[in-house]
Amino acid sequence: MWQYKSTDELYHHGIIGQKWGRRRYQNHDGTLTIAGKKHYKEMGWSKDAQYAARLKRKKVSQMSNEELRKLNERKNLESNYKKLNPSKTKKVTKAALATIGTAATVASIADIGPKFKKIYDGGKSAVNKIAYNKWLYVHRK
Repeated sequence: MWQYKSTDELYHHGIIGQKWGRRRYQNHDGTLTIAGKKHYKEMGWSKDAQYAARLKRKKVSQMSNEELRKLNERKNLESNYKKLNPSKTKKVTKAALATIGTAATVASIADIGPKFKKIYDGGKSAVNKIAYNKWLYVHRK
């Protein structure tokens, strides 16, 4: 049975000295503090990426035509790069699904299609889980 146990411990989940609703690396007007500039340099973001990140926070109605053009160009370049350079996870997923698909074709020819559909769906979900876990492992670093 579950019981509530009271303790006299105090837990703090946050940054000491940071006030509610205040950003760590920004002034009230949105400009970066000295620590914020240093932080973004350490992250390795280019000036273009930083500018695009700032633009993404604005509403579309607040952007000028030039800002919209630059943001759209940046998004197009990023999506083209992702299409042309797929991650290892996507390559593995694609290869595994192709193998499963080939097996499904062979099974349908052998007239065990309905039974294999269940196996195919289970294999597909397993491959997706493996690929997702690999993606998490790669992107946590």
